[in-house]
Amino acid sequence: LYLTKQVLVQRMPDNFRSMSWSTLQKHLIHDPIELIGDTVSIRRNSAYYERLQSLSNEIGGTIYIDTLDSQLSTAEIIDMVVDGTIKYTIADENLAKINASTNPILNIDVPISLSQRIAWVTRKKAKNFREAVNTWIRKQRKTTDYYVIYNKYFKNKRQFRRRVESDYYSLSNAQISQYDDLIKTHAKTLGWDWRLVASLVYQESQFKPNAESWAGARGLMQIMPATAESLGINDPSDPHESLRGGTNYLGQLYDNFEAIPDTINRIKFAMASFNCGYGHVLDAQRLASANGLDPLVWDDNVEQMVLALRLPKNYKKPFIKYGYVRGTEPVNYVAEIFERYEQYKTFIPLE
Repeated sequence: LYLTKQVLVQRMPDNFRSMSWSTLQKHLIHDPIELIGDTVSIRRNSAYYERLQSLSNEIGGTIYIDTLDSQLSTAEIIDMVVDGTIKYTIADENLAKINASTNPILNIDVPISLSQRIAWVTRKKAKNFREAVNTWIRKQRKTTDYYVIYNKYFKNKRQFRRRVESDYYSLSNAQISQYDDLIKTHAKTLGWDWRLVASLVYQESQFKPNAESWAGARGLMQIMPATAESLGINDPSDPHESLRGGTNYLGQLYDNFEAIPDTINRIKFAMASFNCGYGHVLDAQRLASANGLDPLVWDDNVEQMVLALRLPKNYKKPFIKYGYVRGTEPVNYVAEIFERYEQYKTFIPLE
């Protein structure tokens, strides 16, 4: 029917959004060998039990198995990971992805098995029943409902491609663009998840190194000429130079918002500044304070004030230093990058 593999389902810390990427990684399992001496909870009499026993033999250490009620579904067991009842479980990747898409606190990046084919099994002598099943499958694969359900819950290819639209994206090789390795290198220096940086790069240039905006911004990161000069970018069309300079600039902007304790919030402020200018975001923070909103929170607070700065009654206030800004651009910019990032996290492994 399709290919899948078994993955470890683990829960990230409650405050994972306020952690730096590097700090978060210290709280997670990254390799099956790290499970030695720990306990994984799985359904009794499931295929995962046999795999876990084999894994213990392969890595030369004991992984303790906590067997759960055989009546529990995989989704119910994953919910037990979400609420902290159990620490780890194993699930087929396709099922894990469904649950991770609605539970961002889950991490499903660690494979426990190689890819394997999923199929229905019948008794050897049940020829008529097997033919009936195969006929039904062939018929269902031609229906609209089949493609809607399969794409939404198992592959999500149509929706995902509409959101990420990378010419290089492929579920088979877990690639976002031809610049993935370069993005990973510079994202590591920045301290951000490389998939988040990739989403920003797509937003800027759709991974086209020769892209040039009407305003003169160029390259993968769409750096303006004056900014490129200040960052030491000699050739904006060179992917390495563009990514180096762009991520350095993002890092500078991120450092400017050190008063913001929440990492995700801080990243959003940095991204908005990258898009519309640091001064305009400072104005929006001042306007937020004047309107009783939290100047250190992006969603529904400073975000709304960025939108408000398109109105004369707001940008002409005496404490507004940088004037008018077309607020829908930075607001949509941040929202779309994070929306695409959530899709990348679901389908693209961290490493």
